Amino acid sequence: MGGANLFGNVEFWKDAYRLKRGEAFIRLTFHRVTPPQEYKASPVEDRQKYESDIRARFEKRLGGSYMDVEKMAAEASKKYVEDIRGAALKYVPLMALGLAMITFLLNFALLNTVSRTMPYDAIQMIRAQTSSDSARKEVEELQSANRDLRRQLDDLRATVQKMLPSATSGAKAPTRESKSK
Repeated sequence: MGGANLFGNVEFWKDAYRLKRGEAFIRLTFHRVTPPQEYKASPVEDRQKYESDIRARFEKRLGGSYMDVEKMAAEASKKYVEDIRGAALKYVPLMALGLAMITFLLNFALLNTVSRTMPYDAIQMIRAQTSSDSARKEVEELQSANRDLRRQLDDLRATVQKMLPSATSGAKAPTRESKSK
């Protein structure tokens, strides 16, 4: 190559790897550039120092995370999760409040519409049916309690009959029907 020192630095993975002269790579091309006619080159101090400075600046510019897919993906996903969490903390309570308000307004509107469209007699009939249903249920509960109390009274009478002396065995204990006479 005519005595020119040509070099290349390739970094397509997380660890830097410097190509050596003669190593093969997918596509690496070098072009000879001819300087312009008026170009005056600065004096060359030390070629190796100059090349090492250029390499150091190049490597510094690429950074430590160049092509480190795992690190970049972790940073991106962390930022994404933080963004989603921040948005959720802002908007979820607002959506819940909005949903509660919409529910309240819909219930209010429905009750208002139903009360205006239903005839007053139908409303009274529904109220009477509801109250008669509750009264019927209460009557059934009272009748059930009455039956239980009657059974208990009959059991007590039988127990008293057994405890009375045999002399009065011919006499019966007073019953509810005999008291009412």
